[in-house]
Amino acid sequence: MPIQVFDNFLTEEETKKAYMYAEKSKNWKFQTSTPYKTNLISTPFLYLNIPKEETFFHKTIFERIQKLINEKVFLHRVYINGQSSGCNGMFHLDGRDKTALIYLSPYDIEWGGFTEFILNENGDHPEIKCIAPFTSSMVIFDGNIPHKGYSYSYQHCPTRYSLAYKLDYKQGLIYS
Repeated sequence: MPIQVFDNFLTEEETKKAYMYAEKSKNWKFQTSTPYKTNLISTPFLYLNIPKEETFFHKTIFERIQKLINEKVFLHRVYINGQSSGCNGMFHLDGRDKTALIYLSPYDIEWGGFTEFILNENGDHPEIKCIAPFTSSMVIFDGNIPHKGYSYSYQHCPTRYSLAYKLDYKQGLIYS
């Protein structure tokens, strides 16, 4: 299965802990998605690298991901994306074997904020799949599936935080 969704992956307390880590951090930087098959310019959005010393993210959650997917994977990188209204990503590839996204922010279906995937590019009508960022849920997918994250639709909405795990089947990659 190229895309798997797991509802309530984090407990309410774990979600709050991760969300507050994002809210309180002063180490945010800007990044953009590397466009996939386009020459459009990507809108910058926030990025928060999570250092290895943060064992809640690097050990507790990562080990749970491994157990759930029942595969031996190695952590390449873990970080949080932050998207305020209007800061949408662009279709891109992660260049990793797997990506796990865990949604941290409060959510209402009216807000949008979907993660969109291109599953099949045959002809003029590609097959598209959208995943709603329900709080505490996780989506795991092949890192070579074109995808993008949308911000919430309205300015009064909270920042859309997604905790991202970039995973590989082979060890030896340098953590960045």
